[in-house]
Amino acid sequence: MKKQELAQRIADNTGLSPAEAADGLDSVVTRILERLRRGKKVNMGRLGVFEPGPTPQFQFRPPAKGNEGDR
Repeated sequence: MKKQELAQRIADNTGLSPAEAADGLDSVVTRILERLRRGKKVNMGRLGVFEPGPTPQFQFRPPAKGNEGDR
């Protein structure tokens, strides 16, 4: 899924304009990257966990099946 498609879905579900949704999405991605660069994990509930890797690349670990939590 591309950013524009995701922003449009957010807009459709929230009543925001696509531009506002894209701005919000940019803010979320920026915060995730800031935390990863500081060596911190980012737990996104049922989406999974973003973890800093041993190289400048980041790793994404989806939740284990049946371990999605209550969110």
